[in-house]
Formats: sequence, C-alpha cells, structure tokens
Amino acid sequence: MRSKFPIQFFLVLALVAGLGLSAAWLTAQPFGPKGRLADASPLTVNGTMQSFTTAPKGEVDGLILNDGTWVHWPPHMADRFTAVVSKGDQVKAIGFMETGPAGDTKLEISRLTNLRTGKSADNPDRPLPGPAVDDPGPAAGATQSDDFESRLQALERQLDQVRKEIDRLRREK
Repeated sequence: MRSKFPIQFFLVLALVAGLGLSAAWLTAQPFGPKGRLADASPLTVNGTMQSFTTAPKGEVDGLILNDGTWVHWPPHMADRFTAVVSKGDQVKAIGFMETGPAGDTKLEISRLTNLRTGKSADNPDRPLPGPAVDDPGPAAGATQSDDFESRLQALERQLDQVRKEIDRLRREK
C-alpha cells in the first residue's frame, strides 16, 4: 500500500520540527556581548585582586584574581570598576562565564564588591536576573551584622516560599 504523502513531505516536516526546536532552545539562552552564548546562571567568585588588565587601546578592562580568574568589564566602564578596588583588595565578583573567539575564558562582570570597604559597582549591560538574594548589598550606614541579618531574613523568606510550594504540590497529588 502506497502512502498518501511523498517522502519529501516527511523530510520537510522533520526539518521544520528541528528548526523549531533549535529556535526554542536559542531563545531560552541568554546572549552575551556580540551574540556569544553566555552561561545561563550567574557565578560568584571571591579572591584577592592581583592586577588590572588592559584592552588593546590601553583602557583598563578587568582584573586578575589570585586564583587566575579573569574578571572582565567593558573598557568604557573602567572608571566605575577601578574606583571600587585596588591591588591586594579582597573582592567578590558576580557575573557570567564567557569564552571569547580566541578561546579565552573570563567572568563577564555583573557586580563587583570590595569586601574590605563594602563598595560595589554594577555593570548595567550585564544585570543579574531578578534581585540578587545572595548579595542584597549593604544599606546606607548598615553594619556587617545588619547585612548578615538582612541576608538571613531573605533566605528565611525564600525557605518559607519553598515550603508553601511543597505543601501546595502535596495537596494537588
């Protein structure tokens, strides 16, 4: 018995389905600068600032941590980030790992915090998704214990939300 549809129909159907799945996957991925795919979740790294890095035209475009991690920002934001850290400072960097065209891996910065001074700088080109629960930032005049307490309260609120969601799912079962 011969099929009503020629083989070409099924090949085109398969191609369209494959393209649709590829498009759905790509639209779900966050893009970094110049269209490179970025890691979907932010990464937090702590370390000691060893040295600044420079772009080809001489602008400061990042820093190297004591573990070798390259923390990068756009050269036009040099003043914003160099105002926060100096050589030898303990820092916390939150961002997205990216691999450049030459295979160089770097943490494209979203937020850089000097752990000694509490000063932070954000990269508006690479915002963190939603409120950063693990780094709410100190309030004006807040002490380190106030910051700890506010972070603890935020985590407790999240835990309460998770418990409520678990209870809701159990009731639906």
